[in-house]
Amino acid sequence: MDVELRQATMSDREKIGTFLEVSFPNRYRYPERWEWLNMRNPFITDGFGIPEWIALIDGRVVGHLGLMLVPVKIREHTSIESWAVDFIISEGLRGSGVGTKLVIAMSQEVDLLVFTLELTDVSRTVAKKIDGLEGGLTAYLLYRTNFIISSSVNQEIGSIFKERFRLNDHFISRAVNILGLSKAYCRIIKHKIQARQGNNLKALKEDSTLTLEPINRFDEQADTLWDAIRARYTFTVERTSTYLNWRYFEQPHMSHQCFYLFEKRIVKGILVVRRGKLPEEHDVGVICECYVNEPDHVMLSWLVKKAVARLTKQGVAGIWAATADREVEEIFRKLGFLQIRRTSMTMNYMDSCYDADNIFTRPLIGKGDHDWDQFPTLRQPSLGQFIKLAKQND
Repeated sequence: MDVELRQATMSDREKIGTFLEVSFPNRYRYPERWEWLNMRNPFITDGFGIPEWIALIDGRVVGHLGLMLVPVKIREHTSIESWAVDFIISEGLRGSGVGTKLVIAMSQEVDLLVFTLELTDVSRTVAKKIDGLEGGLTAYLLYRTNFIISSSVNQEIGSIFKERFRLNDHFISRAVNILGLSKAYCRIIKHKIQARQGNNLKALKEDSTLTLEPINRFDEQADTLWDAIRARYTFTVERTSTYLNWRYFEQPHMSHQCFYLFEKRIVKGILVVRRGKLPEEHDVGVICECYVNEPDHVMLSWLVKKAVARLTKQGVAGIWAATADREVEEIFRKLGFLQIRRTSMTMNYMDSCYDADNIFTRPLIGKGDHDWDQFPTLRQPSLGQFIKLAKQND
């Protein structure tokens, strides 16, 4: 089996699109998302080309690995580095070594650091085979439950019965719904989860010095804020207005709600949230960005409370959040967010001069980083995750 491994060019565009849509129909939203990621990314340096590597057999794409180039601050230095995105191998070739060869081919041609937060089982298997790929930062994925969407639970139960007992999932879901078992069970789990969450939001007090105002573009005020706080972090994407606009206003198929936090007409913080779009997504929310100008727990708590109150008023079933900062995680937890899981970051240290032990002293990672919020695929937690939230101890 002769496999060609190389960086993609514009002439490969059509067959890459075909590969993406065949692999996961409608997920990658070709061509709009592809153009945003590869043609309209302001951080792709001149001469770099298309930031994608492909594996081909007889001229047909059978493997794909993309890079999202972004400005990254690591300790005192800022450079263009990358998140790994869209790592896909044709189903019939998984386990054949094509994925490993594709990662090696990419790493031999670029001197960028490559990061990833979410890895599939296949990607983890590949990562273990590559010298220089190591874990480092730990991010916490959190969720706050308002209610549980029982129709989604019905579908999940139906799929389980279909897979295990080869019964018709539509019939099972309908039977469970008619009997009312799903709704009753969801209410029981919800009450247990909310007992753990507490009622801290009810203590939200208005601060006459703080106001939260929606914006339709990030401007120099976002840059001024970032200049004031960037030295605080040892690992983060540089959150300039250029990055924030590209990420949250120019990204296709996604609708983000963006805000400035003002204190006496000076921008003191930034909030970005999103609500799932029906019917392709569940009606849940996500806090993508949430940071303030000082390590002020009172101000940050106020901002998180405002985010939760705004999304809850819009009727969302629950709200996702993420952080790699234990102090910020504690703020989320005090406001009713419970841990779904911990995610270990993978970082490519090949030919790197960075000391991994010192990189992650103070990271800024949120739900808007990496590909956690690149696709309209918001879902509530699985039934199993809800049960764990109800049972787990602090």
